[in-house]
Amino acid sequence: MSTTNKNKYMFAVHDVIIHYRQLPSGAYQARMKRKGIELDIRAHSQKELKKQFIKAFDEALEQQKLDDAMITPDNSPTFMEYAYKWLAIKKRTTKPSTYKEYDRQVDNVLFLKFADRKAASFTRDELQNYLFEEYVDQNKLRTAHKMHLTLRCIFDLIEDDLGIPSPMRKVIVPRFAAKHGHAFTYEEERELVDYCITHLDYETSHAFLVLLYTGMRRSELARMEIIDDKWIRTVTSKTRMGKNEEVRLIPITPMLRRVMPYINFETAKNCPLGRITSRLHQVFPNHHAHELRYTFITRCKESGVNLELVMMWDGHSQEKGIGSSVVDRGYTDYSKEFQLKQSLLVDYQQWDFPEPNYDSHPRPENYFPNSKYNKSLRAATAQAQNTTV
Repeated sequence: MSTTNKNKYMFAVHDVIIHYRQLPSGAYQARMKRKGIELDIRAHSQKELKKQFIKAFDEALEQQKLDDAMITPDNSPTFMEYAYKWLAIKKRTTKPSTYKEYDRQVDNVLFLKFADRKAASFTRDELQNYLFEEYVDQNKLRTAHKMHLTLRCIFDLIEDDLGIPSPMRKVIVPRFAAKHGHAFTYEEERELVDYCITHLDYETSHAFLVLLYTGMRRSELARMEIIDDKWIRTVTSKTRMGKNEEVRLIPITPMLRRVMPYINFETAKNCPLGRITSRLHQVFPNHHAHELRYTFITRCKESGVNLELVMMWDGHSQEKGIGSSVVDRGYTDYSKEFQLKQSLLVDYQQWDFPEPNYDSHPRPENYFPNSKYNKSLRAATAQAQNTTV
């Protein structure tokens, strides 16, 4: 039993250094959490503390040996039992959209492959070959990384509960660099706007214009609203479960205001997200929907908008190339007046818009009951009826 100073004490048990302390009550406390053993021992004297701790440590080691002897590849719980235990945890700690992907992996992939396997029956070579043959060799590197992460989490849970070393510890997959999109060129932007205005019967056209000139994510469309004819308010969708929702304001820039007469915001809010993706791919095969967001961010920067404001508008907490720290930005509260003044910089293209066309691809009139087209049609019909009467 030794002491380093007035308040720190230590002793050794089985070549393990145990630190302990004296509580305000005068009792002594020793705690340990390592090698699968957790101990929290308290006693009224240092001598009694060491005695009780050694006894508890010996009992824990003996129990660990018994547990290791009892768990074999033949009698261990099944792998899927722990896969579903892990899935139940993720259901309560992740967003529904994230959980849905985990659920798909467990039910549609792991269950079909490992349904009858015992938790202790896996080897590193087997899992390494599985990831290579099923994903890496098929050039599905992104999926390989997803499955690697899922398997690692499940086997970590098995190791914690059963003390079976995780076979995923040395399993590796090749590096995967996510494909980053690129902004529309100015010519492509003009083409897209012209397409939207001449195809207003497509609900996607309204969504494209909103996304292009606000930088919102597709999933944020449903909760947007116009505030004081100066702002678009929405809720940042990329927040983790357990954190407060982040409401953010995006100023209506001159570019957005220029196309607003052609946008039905209710139509944009209710546009199916999958339809946005597929329609844009039809019109611009080399672009994907998220690149509308890239374009807004790029144009704001090119126009000279304060970089921290761009982050605020697009809902990013941090971004490379911005010198101030996250803490500094947290203490900065830009006024609405300053933001609106900065938004006026986003005024980089002016052109004569084509005549709007609601009939490029006729659909039933009640398909978009709140669209500008149907409102105009109802007004014209009502006026005609009043004239007749």
